[in-house]
Amino acid sequence: MTETAEQVTVCVSGDSMFYVEETMAYVGDIKYCAGMILILALLEKRRFRPEVCGARPALIVPLPLLDGYDNRFSYAAAFGALTNSMGILFLELTQTFSFNSPLWAKAFLLQLRILETCIVCFPLFACISTRHKLVGSVLGVTYSSLHLGASIAGAVVFHCQFHSMLTDTQAVFVLSYVPIVLCFLYLILKFLLVIVECLRSKTYVTTEPQKRVYAHQQQYVRQVLHKDYNPSTETTFCDKWIYRFVPGFKYPVRILSVVSVLVVLLYQFLFAGVYFSTLIVCVIVTSSYIYLFMKSYRRHLLRMFRGNKSFILSQLPKPHRIMACSMRFPGYQVAYMLYGFLVLFTVMFLVMLLFAWGIYLISINHLMSSLLMSLLQTLSVPASVLLLFYLQVIMAKYVLMQDKIKDTDDEPPLNVDNRRFYECFNYYAFFGNLAIGVFSCFWRILQGLILGVLMVGRLDHSIYARGWEHRDRGYLSYICMLHVENAHNHPILRVFCDLLLTDLDKDGQTFHRRVRRNTTASRRWYLAYTLINNPELTQKRKRVLNETNRKRRIVRITQTEMEGTADWPIDDRISPSIEFVSSGRNVVTNHTSSQDRSVV
Repeated sequence: MTETAEQVTVCVSGDSMFYVEETMAYVGDIKYCAGMILILALLEKRRFRPEVCGARPALIVPLPLLDGYDNRFSYAAAFGALTNSMGILFLELTQTFSFNSPLWAKAFLLQLRILETCIVCFPLFACISTRHKLVGSVLGVTYSSLHLGASIAGAVVFHCQFHSMLTDTQAVFVLSYVPIVLCFLYLILKFLLVIVECLRSKTYVTTEPQKRVYAHQQQYVRQVLHKDYNPSTETTFCDKWIYRFVPGFKYPVRILSVVSVLVVLLYQFLFAGVYFSTLIVCVIVTSSYIYLFMKSYRRHLLRMFRGNKSFILSQLPKPHRIMACSMRFPGYQVAYMLYGFLVLFTVMFLVMLLFAWGIYLISINHLMSSLLMSLLQTLSVPASVLLLFYLQVIMAKYVLMQDKIKDTDDEPPLNVDNRRFYECFNYYAFFGNLAIGVFSCFWRILQGLILGVLMVGRLDHSIYARGWEHRDRGYLSYICMLHVENAHNHPILRVFCDLLLTDLDKDGQTFHRRVRRNTTASRRWYLAYTLINNPELTQKRKRVLNETNRKRRIVRITQTEMEGTADWPIDDRISPSIEFVSSGRNVVTNHTSSQDRSVV
């Protein structure tokens, strides 16, 4: 078995920089992974051209990213176990362009590496999703065991190659593999349980049809139809800020897979940067972003289930572009979060470095007292500006506004009292707000920079201003993903369709969708058949209506304007039909030329 070796450079900071080369190997060559895929494909029968080769092999689905809720944690564990393979692919995005070759060759090589990674990772997901549980579990145990053994062997070889004693750096390196090992152990245990269950029940193939509706979707519909349903109930502190359990909602495979990859990568970054306090802070901040993203996803999707789409873009792309953008979301989310982590670490490291360097210069030059005095004098300017700012707030509340209309009102009406004093004070504030505007503009720029750095990795919020969100490709992929989720996984829609199909099954009627070839000839035959049997529809065709509207244009004017136009010369350029509309009757003037006109 040939193995593809990859070298990853890991930088650890202490008093000096150490460069550690880790030899990572894929499990087997592509031909062995392709062999597993071929075995699973031969077990399935295809619907297209079933007469060829006994309807085998068939196209197999690695995992249900569209509407999958079964085996969610198994798919998440598979993504977590294969995080190193994805990390290698992420590093090769920069290493590929270092080769001395043409640019088109580098791009082609990169696509080949992406295809290789997909083929190497495909068998593990296919073993989970296949209907042939026994064969899939046996192949899954084999694949997971080999991959886990290769990872452990690589770590042991690395340890024995450099030092006989376990150093701190090597201990950190070994601990970074803990989540990957746990994910593989979970998958192995899961496959073994499936094998035992298949042998005990003597059921090796799952014959159940694909689920049309899931239990949590039925629970959501029952909750919505309940008379006491209140979707915005948040009573305790835990519900508002920590976590609020929503009955009838589950995160799909797509979201849990993305979160699994991000959590494993952040764990490895945490141990890789154990000597960097800034890196630890970045890991904590990014982890909070993952938590906030999951809360935002649930809140936004539940709003769309209720028909509230006010928080998203008013103008969306065409449906085929929405579908394409939704498929980009999982990869975008991982890539944006990683680059956001790197940007945040770089900025924080530079800021802390400049701050420490400034403190060092101040301390060695004994400039602390003079610096504090200068700082206090400088702060007196924005303090006076803030005084004027809050003075306007106090004057508006107690002097310039009217009192409450009723004592039970929460707020007074937005009406001005003491109008003369308001005009005089507003005139003075015009000049005073020039100074406030200078500091407010500086604060706006500073806030924009901070939020821009912090929000790079979050796709549930756009970093662009309102009206420019469509330029944010990451945010657009998130919005399109929500639309696809709403279109395919709306609980009420799924339950309604399930009820209809269940009634058809009870009546003995089976629903089969015929495969129709959408050709121009067939559409024309259907059109001709419809028009022959319904001749009155000929006048309703778009071509006939457009021709009629072109020959007869209708111009509406009021009755008062018509009274003074009895002797108007009618130009040939005016349409041959003019409709005069008043509040009580319609008068239409038809003419053929400027000399021949009649009023009807």
